[in-house]
Amino acid sequence: MNLIIDALRNRICLSEEGTKKESGIAFSADFPFALKTAENQTKALTELLKNEEAKPLFSAKNVSLLLPDDGIGFGTFEVPALSKRKAQDVFDTRFKVSYPDFADYYVYSEEYERSSSGCLYFYTFAKKGPVEQVTSMLKSQNISVGSVGFFSAHIAGSSDAKNVYPKATLFMGKENAELIITKGATVLFAYDFGYGSSLLLDGETFLDSAYHPEHDRSSQFAGFAAENFANQVAFTDENIGKTDPTVGFSVSRPKELRIMKDEVLGNYKIKNNFRKFYSLVADILARYASAPWFLPLFEVELFAPESIAAGLEELGKAEGVHFKLCAEESWNAILERPVTEARLFKSAVKKERRKFDWRKFLTMEIGKKKA
Repeated sequence: MNLIIDALRNRICLSEEGTKKESGIAFSADFPFALKTAENQTKALTELLKNEEAKPLFSAKNVSLLLPDDGIGFGTFEVPALSKRKAQDVFDTRFKVSYPDFADYYVYSEEYERSSSGCLYFYTFAKKGPVEQVTSMLKSQNISVGSVGFFSAHIAGSSDAKNVYPKATLFMGKENAELIITKGATVLFAYDFGYGSSLLLDGETFLDSAYHPEHDRSSQFAGFAAENFANQVAFTDENIGKTDPTVGFSVSRPKELRIMKDEVLGNYKIKNNFRKFYSLVADILARYASAPWFLPLFEVELFAPESIAAGLEELGKAEGVHFKLCAEESWNAILERPVTEARLFKSAVKKERRKFDWRKFLTMEIGKKKA
């Protein structure tokens, strides 16, 4: 049975394929708050379990949990061209140096590319705490979670197993959107925009930057950094929140915002937001077209309202980028497929490979025959 936390649509879905004797299960519940944090996920699950339709969860022998991509990270390390075992040791050492709290992470790594000069290791990692918080909550309710996966890995696994070509997929809900880059069954990148179709189409918001929709927050951070560069003041959310946004960097806005009114102004803001959103998507595609990836991505599978698809397709024509609109039913069909265990949640970097007694080695006690 699938238990899916869909953070893009703030929805939890419960599904199971039917048999000849029993009908399948398809139930979903929407929530008025974001499902990106473990706290909100457990809160939503607690509410869901009160529903009559959720009772099959308690009797299911094996529940497959699909988590959002929030908290999933990706990276690369270049290591010498050694044997796979030695190269893995080098990777583990690099990771432990880069992440001193490495024991708190799930980490899965694989050799992405090898040449005579070195190896490129690609890794996926996530904090253990938030994942275990959700699984522990379900376990406390006597719900047996057999496998845990995450959204982008499920999308990659849903592709044709023989297809090893790169693929870009853009999902857009009302309050959030996510762009996923995959190569075969491997997820290379997942970008959470932090806003969705509601913001793009509301005609009220003006995006100064698609990267940072919360411009005031960015200004506060810049202002706090400038004022306290030489002071020993902690960079905390509370201290940054007290900073006046006007002391940070300012962005010059077009005069049209002052001149235009009503519907004309609203349409101007919508067009601006589409341009900014598309520019961010194009930047990501360009990044993966260059080293070390060299992945040509000129088509994006799009799960979004038709109004969003039309706007992006118009902008993409000039650069030869095609947005292929997929029906929402296809989105649901992907989620209804069986969730498989993500290799990520079974992997970690070990503290030590093995203990070695250097005192015995240096005194040559190792290797001596016992009398």
